[in-house]
Amino acid sequence: MIIVNAGLGASLLAFPQAYDLAGGIPISLTFQTILGVVAVGSLIILSYCADQNGTGTYQETVEACCGQWTNAICSVVIAVYTFGCSITYLIIIGDLWDKVFDYALTDESMRRMWYLDRKFIISVSSILIILPLCIPKRIDFLRFASTVGVLGVCYIGVLIVAEYFTDLPPPGPIKTRPTHLSDIFYVLPAICFGYQCHVSAVPVYACMRGRPNVRLFALTAGLAILLCYLSYVATGVFGYLSFGSHVSADVLVDYPARPEVVAGLALLAIKTYTTYPILHFCGRSAIQTTVLRYSPWARENWNHIEPRWRYVSTTAWFFVSLVFALFAPDIGLVIGLLGGIAGLFILVFPGLCFLNVLLRQSPGNLSAKSSAGIAMAMLYIILGGFLFGLTTAQSIMQFIKHFSRSAISDTLVHDPLAWFSRFLTAGHVK
Repeated sequence: MIIVNAGLGASLLAFPQAYDLAGGIPISLTFQTILGVVAVGSLIILSYCADQNGTGTYQETVEACCGQWTNAICSVVIAVYTFGCSITYLIIIGDLWDKVFDYALTDESMRRMWYLDRKFIISVSSILIILPLCIPKRIDFLRFASTVGVLGVCYIGVLIVAEYFTDLPPPGPIKTRPTHLSDIFYVLPAICFGYQCHVSAVPVYACMRGRPNVRLFALTAGLAILLCYLSYVATGVFGYLSFGSHVSADVLVDYPARPEVVAGLALLAIKTYTTYPILHFCGRSAIQTTVLRYSPWARENWNHIEPRWRYVSTTAWFFVSLVFALFAPDIGLVIGLLGGIAGLFILVFPGLCFLNVLLRQSPGNLSAKSSAGIAMAMLYIILGGFLFGLTTAQSIMQFIKHFSRSAISDTLVHDPLAWFSRFLTAGHVK
């Protein structure tokens, strides 16, 4: 459940619009299926490499397979990625509760009450729910909270399918092919961000009873990705067929304000509360690995200082991400960039680990099995590098295009506050 909860994330409701941008359902499902199979393969690779080296976290596995320098890069990327996800999840929590209150409360005077203010809701609810879940030392503590989150997402998938068969406004044009060849890649950030559960998968595998057991974990990983795949397909296909090109980046806001839709928004907010701690655990672990490597004093005294380090680092991480979330207007650019980074975790680092393990096992003559494994590892590395570069470049180009268009009337010299506001919101998705 932890793996599924980590995978089913912030991009769930963005899939219908991603289908539209990419050119329709057939091409989107093709990419989604291919990357789903690849994601399962990389999870199996990570568990195999972790077994070969006796490691318990993603970055430890990378270090054991690829060396300290690669691990240093990996730890920094994990910390940046998970911190960006933490900010994203807090922003999403605020967005979702805003929509719940807008739908549920018709009295404008009550809607403007201070205790329903977005910043107040984000701050108080996350302090009461998220912060306590971030404190434990082991990640398996989160399996119960993850079950609640996954059930909430299943409800949303069923809701979107059921809403398709109700009376809705006529949909906009529905694409069957991309307008331009380059359009097909617009679905990749959502897919990569949606399937990324690999950073948290290694700690989950380390906590499994009966390890080593790659076959059991392969079954677990396959079922987890399958559940993610079915949820994304149901949301993407039926959400897109319901609204066509008129679909919003958050498909739930397009539905009439019925009680079941409001319940779906609330459940997604609750699910997001349970996802933040998983990503925080991985980020904290990456920072911890870096501290232990470069601080001999910390290594010698770790058993004594670990509890204090955990409480202090968790508190600092949480409140810094909270401050960013309270003042960041939206997450459009962030999702695109995080989708690109997710490609590194799904493809590049697992490919590097697998390649090095195979080369160590067969330093001389390579068997046909080892040669096939090396070819697959190289394919993962090349494909991951391509996806990372492409999705990151697309996000930056979208940001620059929107910023240059929206900042024409507000220059930095005449109105710096307006300029800065437009700079922050330039990555906004429709």
